[in-house]
Amino acid sequence: MIYTITLNPSLDYYLDLPKLKLGTLNRSTDARVVAAGKGINVSVMLNSLGVKSTILGFFGGFTGDYMLGQLGRYLNIHLRPTMIKGTSRINVKLIHEQETELNAAGPEISGSELNNLLNQLNTITPKDIVVISGSTTANDKTGLIEQIIKYIIQRKIDFVLDVSGQELKKLIKYKPLIIKPNLSEFQFLADTEATDIKKLYPQAKKVAEITQNRVLLSLGKNGAIFVDKNKAYHVEAPQVKVKHTVGAGDALLAGYMSKFEKTSDHKVSLAFAMALAVKKVEGGDVTNLAELETLASSIKIKTL
Repeated sequence: MIYTITLNPSLDYYLDLPKLKLGTLNRSTDARVVAAGKGINVSVMLNSLGVKSTILGFFGGFTGDYMLGQLGRYLNIHLRPTMIKGTSRINVKLIHEQETELNAAGPEISGSELNNLLNQLNTITPKDIVVISGSTTANDKTGLIEQIIKYIIQRKIDFVLDVSGQELKKLIKYKPLIIKPNLSEFQFLADTEATDIKKLYPQAKKVAEITQNRVLLSLGKNGAIFVDKNKAYHVEAPQVKVKHTVGAGDALLAGYMSKFEKTSDHKVSLAFAMALAVKKVEGGDVTNLAELETLASSIKIKTL
């Protein structure tokens, strides 16, 4: 079973705008509300692929209830929420000529609520894999993600890490199975300003060699770099009309994990992962597996 942990989930409110003008009234052409947070996004993508997962995280207030109601409709998602007294946050995503995100800090979490979440990990076994994604809680001064990782390591459970550059730099010493940074997060991790594939690759390789993990570096329109201790690839991204980029990296990670579990083939898994990410940014159907496989067959992958 794949478990996803989202410590600071959000109700994402998308507003499509023809234009955004500050200091005046703006009216949207479309609006939608989606349960989100990076771990939740991974579970939703896995659900579209027919892969079961369990969602862990903090949920509270009317927003938490709404999210759980929405997520409860997915056939392949099992919910094990930790309920809190606070109210889960609302993030606003403005889709116009440029993509603008307004993300709230989120609720504060009490010590007893932290312990309740940690107790949820008791049933996870070495046969499972845990995906820890996104930001920590608003008032986290005890290193909650690190506590979770230490618990996981003690039980010899593999975990995937997709967190901020600062958190990643602190936690990579625990040797996650996979890290999934975006460009800015990797730049912080590797102390680099490089943006070119040729310069990023050797630095990603060095990280993979030192930490003995897989690096899946998402680069937006420039595709992705994948490196482990034996292989390295550049996955090209086809040019498409982008509707929005929110959740694209989560789709990339979910696509790779789901396909690799079935095939144990990095190239096949990476091509499928990129196809899923492309469909996500296009706003297309991510449940049509035949279309995804057709698109995956056209993805170009270069050995580095």
